[in-house]
Amino acid sequence: MKQKGYLFLLLLFFVINLNAQDFVIPDSYISEKKTEYMYPMECTGSINGNLVFYCNEIQKYFLKKKNSLIPLDIKERKLKGYEYACMDEIFDDMTLWRGFSISVDSQRFVCFKGDDIIFDHTFPYSYEDKFYKSGFFNAGKSLFFKSFCNPWLEYGRDRDSVFFYTDLGLPLKKRIIKNSLMVFPLGEKIFYSKYKSIVYKDLGIEYETMDIYCINEGGKEQIIAKDSELLMVSCDGKYLLAEKKLFGKSVPIIIDLDKNKCVYLLGQKYRSRYFYYDVEKNAFCYDMGDKIQCFPCDSKKFIYDPKVEFSIYKSDCDKFWESH
Repeated sequence: MKQKGYLFLLLLFFVINLNAQDFVIPDSYISEKKTEYMYPMECTGSINGNLVFYCNEIQKYFLKKKNSLIPLDIKERKLKGYEYACMDEIFDDMTLWRGFSISVDSQRFVCFKGDDIIFDHTFPYSYEDKFYKSGFFNAGKSLFFKSFCNPWLEYGRDRDSVFFYTDLGLPLKKRIIKNSLMVFPLGEKIFYSKYKSIVYKDLGIEYETMDIYCINEGGKEQIIAKDSELLMVSCDGKYLLAEKKLFGKSVPIIIDLDKNKCVYLLGQKYRSRYFYYDVEKNAFCYDMGDKIQCFPCDSKKFIYDPKVEFSIYKSDCDKFWESH
């Protein structure tokens, strides 16, 4: 009987320590940025497997080979009827351009292959500040478009759940993914953030957050992470970069889909909003301007459950962050 009691206390001690354990600092390293322009740059696609970056400060494109950034000349496009045009993404010899204007209540998307137009479509706005995320998938054979509004603003409560996609040369199709926000198609799978709200009667508040889901090849929806916003999917579909609600704060995480485990990118208060996945390094990288901070995906520190839910009570949150 005493032995059973001892085992119970030992198990209880283990559970308490599991809940109170410190989070490990993730593996990371600094990669040299070989260019004279020490500004953060946005990844805008790839050419023959080499990443392409855009520097807004000097309005120039660069092709990354190894760690060197080589200036790249990309032909600027003008879209009739729109004051402004910007390139959303490049894939080899194809570029996807977005046209927008203050005086026009729509956005126009045009895909060029060389100088030939292979896709042209206009999406109307349904309310102010709505925009569309767009890009290539299926090795450049397809395009996707997802309308997005700020879910935390009052007018955003009628979330637009329509996801558009097309195989180049075929008509545009649409699919309804209820309460979906950011959407990333990859092959026959679709990864996305899904809005949810929880009412805490004891606090008298409504808590709004997101979970991450995947619709697999068979059309089945499955949850990947709770209280998380999807930021990016690695090109091989094995890893996700996301933001996790962790005791009242938002913390970047990397999720290993094979292991169903994640690592928290703790240890730094500020991270750049310019991030990308590097195939050669097998790492998610943050462009800090004068350097690149890399978080390898083959780390052994993927030990946490991305579906775990943390307390939203202020006293619990304050206690956690004071000790970390």
